[in-house]
Amino acid sequence: MSDILKKLRDEECRKVFDQLDEDGDGKITTADLRASLKSAGLDPDDEDIKDIFPDLVNDKHGTVDFKEFQARTQIQVSESTEDGPAKNIFKKFDEDGDGFLTKSELRKALENLISELSDDVFDGIMEVADINKDGNVDFARFNMIVKGMATSGD
Repeated sequence: MSDILKKLRDEECRKVFDQLDEDGDGKITTADLRASLKSAGLDPDDEDIKDIFPDLVNDKHGTVDFKEFQARTQIQVSESTEDGPAKNIFKKFDEDGDGFLTKSELRKALENLISELSDDVFDGIMEVADINKDGNVDFARFNMIVKGMATSGD
């Protein structure tokens, strides 16, 4: 990540943290988070708070400082964007939108990623990907294939 992008991400993270830190003490508590959400017109219960920020509820002090917040939000950003390209390819080739790639849809998707895809290579991939042998591959299996191709190219 470029230094400029990192600085922008850090600044944005700081702004969000400061907004959530209702009392300005440098720590976010469940009370801070609840007050921020209420000021946004929401009425969160304890389960909502736990879903939004599990680290806050599980912390023995019941607080999260800026470094913890920054680390957690960066993990969440990376987790949410990590599968983006594969998900976009999957959706593009899932012609009927059923959440699965048929054998022909998978072949089209892989031909888009691999310049020379032989029948033997494709059959091997299909053998591994189609674990229940119904002729369909879900996103999780497709993503494993794509990630495997990316790491084998290193």
